[in-house]
Parts: sequence; structure tokens; C-alpha cells
Amino acid sequence: MRLCSACNNRCCFCLDRLSLDGALRPDDEILAELREGRAEGAERAVLSGGEPTLHPRLPALVRAARDLGYRWVQIITNGRRLGYPAYLGALRDAGLCEVTFSLHGSCPAVHDAIVGVPGAFDQAFAGLRAALAASLVVSVDIVLNRRNLADAPELIRRTLAAGVREYDILWLTPFGAAAENLSRPDRLFLRPADAPAVHRVLETAQSGGAVVWTNRMPLQYLEGYEGLVQDPAKLEDELRGRRNLLEGLLADGAPLPCRDRRRCPRCPFDAFCARLHRAVAIARGEQRARIVRWDPASESQEAALRRVFPVAGAWLRADRPAADWRAASRRAALAARGLRLEAAPAVLAASLDALPPRTVLHLRASEVARGLPAALRGAPHELVVPLTARLARQSDPAAFGGGTGRLVLAMPDVATGERDGWPFAFGTAAAVRRWLRAARAAEGFPRCLAGGRPVRPPPEAFDLGWLPGDRIDPYAVLRDFVAEANRAWSLRCARCAARRACPGLPWAMARDVGLSILRPLPRA
Repeated sequence: MRLCSACNNRCCFCLDRLSLDGALRPDDEILAELREGRAEGAERAVLSGGEPTLHPRLPALVRAARDLGYRWVQIITNGRRLGYPAYLGALRDAGLCEVTFSLHGSCPAVHDAIVGVPGAFDQAFAGLRAALAASLVVSVDIVLNRRNLADAPELIRRTLAAGVREYDILWLTPFGAAAENLSRPDRLFLRPADAPAVHRVLETAQSGGAVVWTNRMPLQYLEGYEGLVQDPAKLEDELRGRRNLLEGLLADGAPLPCRDRRRCPRCPFDAFCARLHRAVAIARGEQRARIVRWDPASESQEAALRRVFPVAGAWLRADRPAADWRAASRRAALAARGLRLEAAPAVLAASLDALPPRTVLHLRASEVARGLPAALRGAPHELVVPLTARLARQSDPAAFGGGTGRLVLAMPDVATGERDGWPFAFGTAAAVRRWLRAARAAEGFPRCLAGGRPVRPPPEAFDLGWLPGDRIDPYAVLRDFVAEANRAWSLRCARCAARRACPGLPWAMARDVGLSILRPLPRA
């Protein structure tokens, strides 16, 4: 919760620079939001600003949150006012549990230059020591940038010595004050060559026994530390915070005002944002979708189909055989130039008589381990099978058409990979390669992992579930993006001959298996 749009620092990268007008949110508005949170089951209240300690009634708001039933109340602060014993005591007595300090340098020369206030470091560090002495939980936020990257390990060592055991390492985003440096990005923004220095920051904190989080940090900068990547589902919280920016795009198709060729490559929303703009354009009839995905038994999705009909390619996700599909959905699917049916083996087998030979049969991942019905073993259709560690270990590719020229192995989505294990997970490489040798092609695999099989990109579909009414649901687009399309590469991949066409690794596979499995292919 933001309590105010006032701050007594002038950080060179301040995300809120353009909105710092000094205003305080009215108490009744804050209390209403706190009550709403409790009604929704929230148990933790995080109060921020601007700078929340500039709100004159912060201790009363902390107490109000505790009285409403929040078991944990935290503030995010520059820490300068917490060095005053009476003020800190009032917050502690009101029920404050945790303080997150924004510290960006180990000494006045670095920190004060970044936050734009002489003396800020001494005040903040005094506040940090006082909060620790008061037995509050203390964590430190550090926004990495070119002005503090070399100094950040010393900042961590100094705060570790003071008693801090939790850090959030934030990646610089190209908004607010930071955007003022986009014309000269080397003044603030990090580059691939800075990755070893980033690793030193992480290692300093981890070797000191601290809990480390990262915030918005690109996965390619975390090779060797992939387990620290922030779950991209967190982007949904950030998207909700920017809902007002989306209105023009969703209602009228107007591009987001922040779209900029210098800004977008440095934004954590870049790939998702491009997909959302395409989805809106398709829903508005301004672009055609190459592939449309839907449930052919759904009445609401059949209604949405009329918005994007006719379709070039159809991808049906079905729980029922073709005989139970809605008539308009069946006609649209059979008229498409390409048709993919994703379903359980029994549904695929029961639908064969209604499907043209060009149909691609896609086994539903949760049903793969059950094997194929006899009708599917003899079918001429191409068969797409999500390749998981479990399948590679427990099944024979011959049972799925391996060696017949019809088996295609697909990279699993995030839910499947997390449930059944990723290909090339520890101890499965030999079994995975055996499956790849038996396949016709690999879908959604980097070329360096495809074992010499032809590779093809994962199909990018417009999903009718994104269109519940007359406009796109951006959160539905985001959830599918995180599950299927959010990919990662190693920084080493920049020199790979196949980089431009490479789909990369699903973000969760990179987290769980590691980016080190990627092997850049030499250029001719």
C-alpha cells in the first residue's frame, strides 16, 4: 500500500519521480483498503510511499492495521527518520514487525550521490542499527546500477556485520528518473559484461548466510544462480498496479504510452507487452492470427470465435471427442489449413474418424504416461508428445511412434515440467537423447539440445480464453505467457549461430536445470 507521494530523497533512478507531488492519501481511503485486504484474506500489510515515514500518522496506521487483524506489518523506507529513538519507539509500540531499508552504497560517497541528499547515508545507517537493536526484522533493498555495482559487495559486508540477514537485489527498470538516462544508458544501466560483478554481489550475500531475493533481474544474468530468479507470475501484481495505463490499449487499441525502442529492451514486461499488443490487435480485427486455440465444446469460446473467424490454423484443446463438439467450432476447425488437436489419448482415439489426415495429434501432457490406445498406434497422423524426465525414464519411444517418422517431441509447458521433470534434468540426459534419436523433429527446443533433429518453433496461438467479452483480459494473456512463452537464454547464446531462431528454455526449466546446458553453436 502506498501511503503518500512524498519523499525526502531524490534517487537518480526513482521509479516514482514523475508522481512525487507531496500528497498524502486520506486516512479513510487507506483504512478502507486495509479492510478490503483483510476481507480478501490478507495477513501481511506492507506500507510504502514515496517515503512512508513522511506520513504524519504512520504509527496510527500501523496500529490500525494490527487492530484489523494483520499479523505482520512492514514498511519500506529510506530509513532516515528511524534513527530518532522516539519515532522508532512509536512505530514499534504500534505493532511494526519489519523494516526494509533502501540502501544503495556502503558509504556516504556512493549512497548520498545516488539518493541526492548529503548526510542521508549516516541517517539511514543509524536507523538500520536502531531497528536491529529494537529486535525488528530488517532487510535491505539494493537497486543495482553502474554507480554502485562495484561498491555493492562492500555494502552487503557492512550490513551483514551489523546483523542484516535478508537482501532484495533489484534490477533497474527504465521508468521514472532512470528513463532520463536512456539516451546515455551506460550511465546507469548494466550490460552483459557486468554479469560477473552481479554474481559477486549475490555470492557475497549468500556466503554471509543471508536470504537473497532478486527483483525483475533478467534470468540470463543469473547463470549459476538460477534458483534466485523471481517467479514471473509476480508480474501480475505489477500489471494490476499499472491497470490505468492499459485502458487505452484495451479499449481503443492505442499503444501503451511507454512504448519506446530504447526503453522496451530494458523492461521486464517487454516480451509480454509485445504479445499483449498483438492479442489486442487480433481481437480488434486489425491483425489475423496464424493459429487460434480454443475448446470446441465451449459455448462462450464459440461466441468469441466469431470475432476472429475465419482462422488459418486451429489448435483445439478438447475434453470431449469430436462428436460432442459444437457445430460452429467443428466447421471452423475442419476448414482451417492446419489443425492441431490436444487431448487425452482416449479423446484423440475417439475423434480419429472425424479428423482429416493433416491433423496433428497432441497428447495432453498429464495423460502421456498412460501410453497410446491401439487406434492411435496405427494412425497416420503426426503425433506431438511433451518430453518430460518422467516419460524419458519410464517409457519407450517405440510405443509412441518413434522411428515411424510421425513422432515429434515438444518442450513441456511450465506446469508439466514442474510436475513430471524437465528434459535433461539430472540423470536423464541419456534417456532424453534416446527419445530424440527416435523422433522426426523437436518442437520448442533450442537447436543445441535437439540432438541433431530438425527443430521448429513452438506454435504461438491466440487463445479464445483471452477474450471473455468484448475486449482482451490482460491477466489471462499474462498467465499463458508465463506458462508457455516466457523463455530464457544464456548470455553466451549471443554468439550462437542459431540464436535468432532459438526459442530458448522455458524460464522454469532454466531455473531448475540451469542455463549451463545451453551450448552455443559455432558460426560458419
